[in-house]
Amino acid sequence: MFLYYVPYILFTDNSAVPQWGVSGTLDERITSEVKQIKQMVRTGERIGEGRDVSYNSQDLNLSKEASFYGEMYCSSNLVNKIEEVQSRSGINLLYIRGVYDRNNVPIETFLNYIEENNIKCLIPDAYTFSDGVRIRFLEPFGKDATLWVPEGIFFYEKSNLLTALYILKIFFQIIAIFAGIAILYYKVLLFIVFGSKKVN
Repeated sequence: MFLYYVPYILFTDNSAVPQWGVSGTLDERITSEVKQIKQMVRTGERIGEGRDVSYNSQDLNLSKEASFYGEMYCSSNLVNKIEEVQSRSGINLLYIRGVYDRNNVPIETFLNYIEENNIKCLIPDAYTFSDGVRIRFLEPFGKDATLWVPEGIFFYEKSNLLTALYILKIFFQIIAIFAGIAILYYKVLLFIVFGSKKVN
């Protein structure tokens, strides 16, 4: 029964195969042109957090088409591109969470914050008040902003090497399990049944 489930564990769509490796960082792909992160994702890539050695398909559930990060607008020159971001996103409210709470800040204050903290990305967010009123706003996303992932944002692609190493690891784990069972059977179970008498 165990052998029956091994191919299922390794090769089903929801399994840990294939493995994914880092193919680039967000900072490397930001230019002066305003782009959403999903526009920076290359064919076959996904977006994720952190620079771990490898991820499996369950960890990388953020895709190019549907991602919290994919909707962000980035530019190395946001100070001069804020109106373009507002126009493309359809959002005029500017919030700086943790500094001005959920209050719209003047554009001059917002731009000063972006410049002083070297912010390169803005993320569209939303908030629903107790009376049901829902507002959308843009807020800074970066190393010195309230909203930031400590490990950073990375792009990933399938890695044949990492996948091969992962399958080898699983294979040796299976061998070790069967070796342990064999040792347990011959050294312990037979000893219990026959005692110290040598078994032919």
